[in-house]
Amino acid sequence: MKTQKAAQPEAPKSETKGEATRRAILSVAARIIRERGPDRIGVAEVMREAGLTHGGFYAHFASRDALVAEAIRIMFDGGRQKFTARIGTKTGPDALKAWIDNYVSRDHRDNPGGGCAMAALISDMARLEPAARAAFDEGIRGIASRLSAHLPANTEEHAVCSLMAEMAGAVALARAVSDQQLSDRILKTSRAALKARIDHIGQA
Repeated sequence: MKTQKAAQPEAPKSETKGEATRRAILSVAARIIRERGPDRIGVAEVMREAGLTHGGFYAHFASRDALVAEAIRIMFDGGRQKFTARIGTKTGPDALKAWIDNYVSRDHRDNPGGGCAMAALISDMARLEPAARAAFDEGIRGIASRLSAHLPANTEEHAVCSLMAEMAGAVALARAVSDQQLSDRILKTSRAALKARIDHIGQA
């Protein structure tokens, strides 16, 4: 099975050593948060995996909470990059169906370290600090905006919210159950239902 890789934070064309170091720290932090949740991320582990000393952390981030908030922003930015790459030149329903196929999939389910922040963090956010929750809210609004851009202009907000909720919920539930066949059915039926809803919205 092809492993889904996490999108890396984009490097500026002229990046200083400090900026490159910060980007490396964020990349590691984002992967750990996806895989284990924000409650289980430690500064020492992040710095070690980034190939850096623990003491250098505070030159880049004021606190662990600041790291988590910024990593969440990076995670959603990576999702934006993946969305753009996945849909290519497609627009409208075709674009959304291509995204659904990629998102509500075994590959996404089985590779949380390279997956979307929305599905990875929905059960964790209520316990986090305001800065992290604000970063998550910003990311969700971005996903809603990308969905809306490929739906009819008169599509109501509740329809967009429902699509997001089912996509994230399907992946989260498929990861949670231990029965592989049940997990696969959750993904398959959710994909079909989401695509049917896209068609219905387009015809309304």
